[in-house]
Amino acid sequence: MVKKSTVRAHRPKATLSAPIPPEICAIICDMVADRRGLLILCRMSSTFRAQAQRLLYHSIDLSDQPIRKYVWAAAVSKHAYLAEFVHSLVLRLPDMVSLEASTANKLGRALSKCVNLKELRILAEGTGSVVAAGHNSFYGWMLNKCSFRLTHFENQYFDDTIIRDFWRKQSELLVVSSEHNVCAMDPDLGLLPQVIAFNTNHMGNLPVERPLQRIETRVCNNLNPLKQYEATLTTLNLTQIWINRDFPIGAVIKVVAETLPNLVHLGIIEEDRCRDNTYHPTGATSKAILQKFTKLQTFLLQLQDTWRFVIQGASDTQHALTSPTTVCDLGREIMTVCPTLRQTAIHVKIFGMDVCVLTRPQPGGTIREVPGPWPGIGVFSMFWKPANILLPVHQDWNPR
Repeated sequence: MVKKSTVRAHRPKATLSAPIPPEICAIICDMVADRRGLLILCRMSSTFRAQAQRLLYHSIDLSDQPIRKYVWAAAVSKHAYLAEFVHSLVLRLPDMVSLEASTANKLGRALSKCVNLKELRILAEGTGSVVAAGHNSFYGWMLNKCSFRLTHFENQYFDDTIIRDFWRKQSELLVVSSEHNVCAMDPDLGLLPQVIAFNTNHMGNLPVERPLQRIETRVCNNLNPLKQYEATLTTLNLTQIWINRDFPIGAVIKVVAETLPNLVHLGIIEEDRCRDNTYHPTGATSKAILQKFTKLQTFLLQLQDTWRFVIQGASDTQHALTSPTTVCDLGREIMTVCPTLRQTAIHVKIFGMDVCVLTRPQPGGTIREVPGPWPGIGVFSMFWKPANILLPVHQDWNPR
């Protein structure tokens, strides 16, 4: 009789299966949608770890995680290969009084390691701070020493004049967002030759003699500065903090249609409620005005206080914006009047969170409603989208 211990002793040892090729690991990692799943894959093998880290470090948003940005900075400073994975980065920095030199050195060193960085957003912590009033004029070297060539850059932090060395390197920059005037956009300097999109809070900061294709700015009573971009502008987002009694949405649509009839993408966005809670205006435009848009493909409309919208014509159509059904009725009429429209997204907040998203596969085709909660303006705004993405709802939105 053979003892059990003897049987165990003569069992063949288990052997590891053949390693999974890196190409297969990459495909598997690309199919994992969440960060937690990628972190699990990091522990499976060195091959999986390399591919998972490629995705984990590709797009980094540290805007709401003040502690994590220091952990990230230490990791990419120590491991250059991790820094090389970084393609998109969002940083929120304290004001120049609170930002210690040692901390700036660590973050600056980490930024300089991200040689493949293409999209960068530098935000300021808090409101009403020293930064908000005058921008940081001490630590411009954090950007000036970097060698990366960006395509997208948002600056809410640094004084524009102290990052001139940074601007001189940005020959591939396409999209610029800045609260203030950008000195490097001066045509006499010959810098930033590729810029096609500009975001600013004040229309007076828009650069002159530039063939801009995309603009995002705040509504003001004078939209004449936009006229200079008539030949090239395809995308326009106009925002305002709350309803403007002197320049209502209907008037905005009229001026834009008459000034820029060749727009392809238009967004009109109310960002906040009116201080007067009893003020609920009626929005109005006409079929004749809407029909001036002969190339419009996407229309984004967010209303905070408007409780009724009228489409004027031979017989006016009044839309009481009190439910998702009535909001969709407004969207359908707009798309019917503008046969080139392929997507309309309307968000009405006065009586709740009424949402309407309508699409159609081709101009003049069947209009289809897309169900689901409101995913945020960023999903529908075409300002930051790659030029080849027409309908962002199909790419970025997964209704639950």
